[in-house]
Amino acid sequence: LVRDTLNDNVTFIDAYTTLAKHTDEYIYFRTDHHWTHQGAYHAYTALCKAAGFSPEPQSRFETGMLEGFVGSLYTYSANYPQAAVLKNNPDTVHYWKPFANCETYYYNDTNLNNGVLMGTICRVREDEPNKYLVFMGGDRNVTVVTTDTEGPCIMVIKESYGNALISWLTSHYSKIILIDPREYFSDN
Repeated sequence: LVRDTLNDNVTFIDAYTTLAKHTDEYIYFRTDHHWTHQGAYHAYTALCKAAGFSPEPQSRFETGMLEGFVGSLYTYSANYPQAAVLKNNPDTVHYWKPFANCETYYYNDTNLNNGVLMGTICRVREDEPNKYLVFMGGDRNVTVVTTDTEGPCIMVIKESYGNALISWLTSHYSKIILIDPREYFSDN
């Protein structure tokens, strides 16, 4: 296991055990390979426990939803007759907006020049099929979220699952630095 190879200075967070306790909830999309914001919330509670924080209740966050999301599982199977079941049963993307004030910039270069202002929860056009873009606007090289929360800084090495986790972390961290190694290329 990865956990067994980590240095003693690294805290392993077992989100799987926490998620397994909530399988009766809508924690994964039916038509997409990602977890829902609810699933990310449960992973956040596991992180809080390991970090010594009390998780914020979801009731503190303003909620919203996007309907009609048909995700990657449909996209990759669209040429098969069975895909119609996915298309005809779209997901709803529920999201919770941070209550902390956040300033979020993404960068296309490793020098962190010319940041582009965005949100942790982003607007998604009604005609945009990928409603998962509501979380951080999608995958970026480097993203820096600065909040008005008095707390430590955290670096998150992530892939797309991490996008749904970030808005929950704004309640505890003054700065969140995100690096997506799939998108990160050195320009030096």
